[in-house]
Amino acid sequence: MGTLRGIFILALILAPLFFQIIFGCGFIPVSRKMKFWLICVISFLLIFVTYFINAKIMSYCLEKSGIRDGMPFVALLMTGMIMTAAIVLTIVIQLLVKFFKNRKKVLSIENKCPEENTLNI
Repeated sequence: MGTLRGIFILALILAPLFFQIIFGCGFIPVSRKMKFWLICVISFLLIFVTYFINAKIMSYCLEKSGIRDGMPFVALLMTGMIMTAAIVLTIVIQLLVKFFKNRKKVLSIENKCPEENTLNI
């Protein structure tokens, strides 16, 4: 398998994770208009699409080089499992950050208006 194809396969493997990090955190202004659940769904769909493309590229390269062993596909499957776990971990971290950021905003609003929180009898 050529070096360029290997780099392309690696870039395809990492693309869903980079998509989730960049769009999930809202680094790009367009992503602020998208819902977080939609970004997560797109990330998971990208995982399946990229691994299908990677499997096709890998099978073409292995067939062309005459390798009939299935171990490269096992490696691709294991890499897919690791990247899926990394994306799930990234999503959980982004949700926790969002939860604590919103919680801090609510607490700061309550602290600014203490007279509304107390009963005047």
